[in-house]
Amino acid sequence: MCLRTGRKRIYEYPFMKNKIINELCGLLFQDRCPGCATFCQEPVCPRCFDGLARMVHGGNCLSESSIIAYQGRGYLLRVRAGGTYRGLVKELVLGLKNSGRRFAVPLSELMLIAAGNDPSFISPDIVTFVPTTGNKRKERGYNPPEVLSNLLCKRLGLRRVDALQIIRRMRDQDGLSAQERWENANESFGLRAGFEKVVCESRVLIVDDVFTTGATLMNCAIPFVEHGAREVCAIVAAATRRE
Repeated sequence: MCLRTGRKRIYEYPFMKNKIINELCGLLFQDRCPGCATFCQEPVCPRCFDGLARMVHGGNCLSESSIIAYQGRGYLLRVRAGGTYRGLVKELVLGLKNSGRRFAVPLSELMLIAAGNDPSFISPDIVTFVPTTGNKRKERGYNPPEVLSNLLCKRLGLRRVDALQIIRRMRDQDGLSAQERWENANESFGLRAGFEKVVCESRVLIVDDVFTTGATLMNCAIPFVEHGAREVCAIVAAATRRE
């Protein structure tokens, strides 16, 4: 839901402590659902959200895909997604990327559905997120994967850590070809100081907003693999369809 105050917008999440005030503000300041254009208190109306949730249960949103590409060593990275990057899911992701922090709420709920009861996705030892460049963070005011990871951890009772950093200059992946994405992401990520000793034998979960070619996630996973992580998985808000 969204509360407007003058020219600013203050976004409230469903798990606010004062639910009565939250509901009253929702009745007074409503937005249109991006799926059906009806006025609603939440970022997406219950009817449209239920439709997206059923797609997760039905397996029509690439709920799990695997990529094998680690410098020819055949490392397997399990990736689950809350939806396919098209239609309403795509609109929600683009809204999140374009400074609409509130759209992270329904996306994170879809990600939780995709996680199911798999311990690798709901009770890992380490939960972290794909870092962004300083310019992107300054432009948006936040990092979408970080916002998603915060919501997931809050719901699962886990602690999110800032374990990854960009270690060399890289371009924005948007608009790049598949080959350019891999070249751009190659060896671009590393562990922050102090994490080298704690990842050994740990189960790691990396959070991102969109899975396209897997270049970013695989290169984020490599530092954990190299430092002895027992397992590295990833969960994303949306994944492009792989034919």
